[in-house]
Amino acid sequence: MRDYEADKKKVFDWLKTYCYGVENARKRTGILPHIQLPDRYFRAIASELRKEGHIVSSNSFGYFFKRISLNGLPYHIQRAEIDAIKQSYVEQKAKALSTLDKINLLLAQAEDLERQLFQGQKVFCIG
Repeated sequence: MRDYEADKKKVFDWLKTYCYGVENARKRTGILPHIQLPDRYFRAIASELRKEGHIVSSNSFGYFFKRISLNGLPYHIQRAEIDAIKQSYVEQKAKALSTLDKINLLLAQAEDLERQLFQGQKVFCIG
């Protein structure tokens, strides 16, 4: 049995050390061999760290640890980090909206079933 909090700290510390800032971003294939965790387990931990605001992830650039401040960095690095953060949030929003669309479709299907049941009861009561 794994110690989730210890593994979370391990991932947090590793990302903070080796993936600090967008210029050091890495994909999972570049991270997993170093931290020795199963892919699915790493993704769950990374998802939690992302929701807590510590890391940023994107399909195009991978994972990186967010800087506390961009002050004092060259403009192109500041711009790249801000763009990467915005891209990550746009991807998260698109995924969330897609999930909501699927839930709305399932809800409509359930309501259709309910209407069919109600119509069937009306017919049954009349007959």
